[in-house]
Amino acid sequence: DGLDPVDALETLLAPRRFSTSRGTKASALGAMGDAGEEWAGGRWAPARAGANRRSFDRGEGRPPLVGVSYPGGDPVQIVNHVEAATVRSYVAVPAPVAPVAGLVGRLAQLTLGNRWVAGRIQALIERSPEGPSAELRARNSWTVVASATSGDKAQTAVATGTDTYGITARLLTAFALRLE
Repeated sequence: DGLDPVDALETLLAPRRFSTSRGTKASALGAMGDAGEEWAGGRWAPARAGANRRSFDRGEGRPPLVGVSYPGGDPVQIVNHVEAATVRSYVAVPAPVAPVAGLVGRLAQLTLGNRWVAGRIQALIERSPEGPSAELRARNSWTVVASATSGDKAQTAVATGTDTYGITARLLTAFALRLE
């Protein structure tokens, strides 16, 4: 709010004790094996998991989270609603892992870009449970940090919650009711 146009808008997803559905696993497999894109300098540019890293402040005296970039879906949605020069998505990693994340991301991209390897992993995913149980979903927790900068101004928003799939269902229901 009040930063338009935005120099950079970066989001961080920090899942904790995260149990995933079959669809989420398949999406992650595709994202890790694909070079992906990010919005950089006002245009789409190739992106690779782990190519960028940064620290995200969570406020309230809490330690910052370290994130590495990944070709997530946030930039695709954000550029349709916010005038920004750069939009990038990150995922939280332990601080000691961050320096090697670029290499790991490149190796994952090369390995998972191989159709045979990706096919074997996809077959394993298809044999996994459709989704996590209610008990596992209740133990999931997540934090999302959004950081926007414009010149010397900056704003950060932090959201936390549990049961990613449950909150998604509730949000979609609320949005659908508002559309009527």
